[in-house]
Amino acid sequence: MLSGLLWFLPAIVILELWDAFWKLAGLWYSARTSKWWFLGIAIVNSLGILPIYYLWSRRLFVFKKN
Repeated sequence: MLSGLLWFLPAIVILELWDAFWKLAGLWYSARTSKWWFLGIAIVNSLGILPIYYLWSRRLFVFKKN
């Protein structure tokens, strides 16, 4: 089973490099122009706010009340 999914590994690495490039480019440019944009992008990227919001808005990630 593992050998059948081994072809997927290069695709994941390429996508991660693509994502890291654009995050770093955005952070680099925003740090040069505005500290507020830099802080905003850094917080959103590092805390995973967008994925959490997406999962929460689709009711896939629900906070359970005791």
